[in-house]
Amino acid sequence: MMMMAVVLEGTHGFLPNSNQYILWFPPPPTTTTNQKPLSTPPRISKRHRTRLTKAAAAETQEIRVCTNRTCRKQGSFQTLEVVTDLAPPDITVKSSGCLGRCGSGPNVALLPQGIIVNHCGTAAKAAQFMATAANVSDGNISKSLEALALRKTAQAESDLANFSKAEELLSLAIDLQPFGGIHIMYKYRSLARLAMRNYSGALEDAREALRLAPRYLEVMFSWPWKNMMQRRSHI
Repeated sequence: MMMMAVVLEGTHGFLPNSNQYILWFPPPPTTTTNQKPLSTPPRISKRHRTRLTKAAAAETQEIRVCTNRTCRKQGSFQTLEVVTDLAPPDITVKSSGCLGRCGSGPNVALLPQGIIVNHCGTAAKAAQFMATAANVSDGNISKSLEALALRKTAQAESDLANFSKAEELLSLAIDLQPFGGIHIMYKYRSLARLAMRNYSGALEDAREALRLAPRYLEVMFSWPWKNMMQRRSHI
């Protein structure tokens, strides 16, 4: 089946000064049959309409970041890291193979809409793309990037066993209310508090992370939480 890329001029509001296009599959050729056309369209019961509506509402968006050779040289790994760290719980992020237009990379795709945006090679552009995909205003992008930087610094402090400093930095990051990735910040603050033997605070943060992202089971399966579960009777 032939595939075409339809270029969009300034639509969807993703990134200014960048080409955007949609993958389009032309319909198959019509064939003549002896079957008579329906005089009226088929009726869909109210129950089926409700199920279809719920299924459409539950459909999660997915972002694909090309990590093929050309886009990789243009910084797609940084793009992948930023959109992964800033993704809200209802948007999944994956790497992908070539998306075409290699000279205009790094290229990212938004599914199921099939929108592809290129020249997404800086942290600011990656954050802007994610904010648009999440339907968030541009005013929160700088705060989200600042919160992400604080989280990265806090992780480095945790690696040095400076858990008190890590907790302080993560609290600052959470107070900035980034549009995505805040459940990850609660997870890391939970682990920092757990290392400081602040078990009630650690459990509170873990519960908040799971409330924000119910499918984020990494919170409960990280190894420090095995000790936490053993100590729950002391909380």
